[in-house]
Amino acid sequence: VVKLDKSQNFLGKEALQKAKAGGIPRSLVGLKVLDRGIARQGYEIFDSEKTDVVGTVTSGTLSPSLGYPIAIGYVKKDLASPGSKLSIKIRDRFYPAEVVPTPFYKKTILNKPSAIINNSYKSSIFIKDKNAKTLNYYKKLFKKIQKF
Repeated sequence: VVKLDKSQNFLGKEALQKAKAGGIPRSLVGLKVLDRGIARQGYEIFDSEKTDVVGTVTSGTLSPSLGYPIAIGYVKKDLASPGSKLSIKIRDRFYPAEVVPTPFYKKTILNKPSAIINNSYKSSIFIKDKNAKTLNYYKKLFKKIQKF
């Protein structure tokens, strides 16, 4: 964090003032690749018509938790809203992608349990969801786990 109104000069002050005055031209976004291609660092991001380069991938992989390829990249500010359709050029082939909000996956935290399946402390499962179907599912699962 830098205060630009200070009277002291420092390296890069002019560049930061120009960036602040002109606005930042691109934004870091999350991308969901809608096909089987995995985007890697340096791959180009195109608009949906595949005519103009609108950004660059900074990182990408196949997400085992989500089951589809994801990436992060810089794109032009006007295409950074969630739901924007883009294309990523992966090894001379275009793959459709969609801008999605980040983080890609939100872990549910079970900090306030609404049900405790087993009464013993060392072998308990805490469940936040109060849905009866969910509770029954976890009870059955817990019984299967205890058999091992």
